[in-house]
Amino acid sequence: MIRHHIAHDLLVDYASGSLPEAPSLVVATHLACCASCREDVRRIEDIGGALLESVGTASLGPDALAAALDRLDKHEPETTELRLDEESRKVLPGPLARHVHRNLGDLRWRRLGPCIEEAVLASASPIFKTALLRVAAGAAMPAHTHGGHEYTLVLKGGIRDGGAEYRHGDVMSLDDTHEHKPVATEDEECICLVVLDAPVRLTGRFARLLNPFIKH
Repeated sequence: MIRHHIAHDLLVDYASGSLPEAPSLVVATHLACCASCREDVRRIEDIGGALLESVGTASLGPDALAAALDRLDKHEPETTELRLDEESRKVLPGPLARHVHRNLGDLRWRRLGPCIEEAVLASASPIFKTALLRVAAGAAMPAHTHGGHEYTLVLKGGIRDGGAEYRHGDVMSLDDTHEHKPVATEDEECICLVVLDAPVRLTGRFARLLNPFIKH
């Protein structure tokens, strides 16, 4: 059961289309797992639709429809069948699977430490870093704070952090006021979707010496 949900203001931004692509991916992936938040988004969209209906309409030129249809034809996305292996289908909900568009084993995993690996995902914005993080069962991540916002969504296994436990579909949203040291649960490896808009800052006694070498 999902215990940690997307904040209401993020759901509003997502429903209105004003949320940037990278955090939208976190929201869409969470929605694929969470019926409660899907219902919240539906209600927000209904309210938005009702507000639009109450606004007066403006007249359009005679060629407006043809121009709109032409733009849609030019930007029609290519559709290709996703053929994922069993593990990837279990770990990657639909929106994330379509974004990653490959098996977990085919990603370029980079080792960040003895028990932590990262696979950076494509992003249309240079502001955000979007990545999958894989942590061995029971392993602790380095203590750190954030230069901006961090959105973490658990896809497999679990995380214990600040007295709370996060499991499949749960979301952790933190900013530069938080310092923490997440630990993967002992039952299995943990895989998370992580979106950052600024580099993390290590806070451990010796680890902080590595901060100048951390790239966003």
